[in-house]
Amino acid sequence: VNKTGWATSKVVTITYPARQSNFTYQYSLDGGRSWTTVAAPATTKQLTFTATGTVIARVTDGTNYVTASSFAVTQIDTTAPTATLASTSKKSNSVSLKATCADNESGITKIEFSKDNGSSFVSSGVNANYTFSSLKAGTYNFKARCTNGSGLQTTTSTLSVATNVINPPTYK
Repeated sequence: VNKTGWATSKVVTITYPARQSNFTYQYSLDGGRSWTTVAAPATTKQLTFTATGTVIARVTDGTNYVTASSFAVTQIDTTAPTATLASTSKKSNSVSLKATCADNESGITKIEFSKDNGSSFVSSGVNANYTFSSLKAGTYNFKARCTNGSGLQTTTSTLSVATNVINPPTYK
């Protein structure tokens, strides 16, 4: 298998023993209900999985199995996470945010935040809360980006937040 851990696809390489005459080299992807023959002289076959599954490989003389093995392919996630963003507080020089990221398969592995509408991001690890500080007065366009275990990402829509304005005192 070309990848361990979570991925959007995995390549399995079947390596058969040396070719012998009158033997058939086959694999099945449906639990042995149907078989695909690997044409001679090949002794390897690569299969790409985009969903979890099992491959069975066998060498047969048509009557008996000479050898057979199976391999389960797991941890394939092709669905991007969901992501939303909310402001939890704001001051004259800071804005605190909370990202809500969810992934039912491979989980969330990274959460990032942007204050410039997604031009650049800062990572918070997997912490869903982040505060931008040392901000100048004004309106900022925030985004969050969530990454799952397969590397798929979702970026939230823009959340515009203005820092609090401190009004000067007035005199009468």
